[in-house]
Amino acid sequence: MRIDQTGKITLIRFAVTLAIVIASPLLLVAGAPIRRRWLRHACREEAPALIDKARGRVSVHYFVVNNQLGRWLCAPTEALVRPARDGVRPRATDNKRMTHPRIRVAAYVIRHRSVPELLVFDHVGTPAAGTQVPAGGVGPDEEPELAVLREVAEETGLSDVAVVRQVAVEDKPHPESGQPRRTTFFFLRTSTDTPDAWEHRVSGDGEDADLTFACRFLSLPLKHPLADEQDAWLGRIDPLWATPESSDRGDATRPDGRPRTRGL
Repeated sequence: MRIDQTGKITLIRFAVTLAIVIASPLLLVAGAPIRRRWLRHACREEAPALIDKARGRVSVHYFVVNNQLGRWLCAPTEALVRPARDGVRPRATDNKRMTHPRIRVAAYVIRHRSVPELLVFDHVGTPAAGTQVPAGGVGPDEEPELAVLREVAEETGLSDVAVVRQVAVEDKPHPESGQPRRTTFFFLRTSTDTPDAWEHRVSGDGEDADLTFACRFLSLPLKHPLADEQDAWLGRIDPLWATPESSDRGDATRPDGRPRTRGL
């Protein structure tokens, strides 16, 4: 059988097409290291500020669409860059704008005897941590009122407490890490026969788990401010409970116990 010129051209085209179909996956795999290097280079060129924030730790994610290099993104630690869409290049988002505050609660547990007293604790063996009230993070889908009861139980062992009301909501960063925090302070009551002082090993799965706290009651008003100015809202429960201004705090609170430089 003889093949005319048109048939030869058709066969050649078929052979070339078949070769391309077979070779494309192989070329795709062989070219992966080159694409990775190109993507890393592009990522470093496009997001230097983001890379600086992440201290150079950059994870590059990529994929191929229709045998063509598809969308790409840089994903440094604690940062988010959305994939490019419709030809739009990825854009680094500002960490400060995208960081949400840690939701917390803090407890003013009051015992009434001859004078009102506040439940506080100190870290055994770590005096630098300062005197504090029970406080901690709110779990997912956890009601703040239940969270504050849980924190009191975990950090002091007390379960005979009842929430009276919310006192204040404070937006204040962590004093060491600078992490945004939003803390709701609650007024709680406990019975008069609660012990004056005891030691408690912290339960739960928080950062303080297994530490030992020395718990005690202090008469109100306090003679000295608490760590991280946790006492700043006592004056909202009763103006007579406001901690007197001292050299430790300077001009941080008003006579009614409200912070001068802090808002709800």
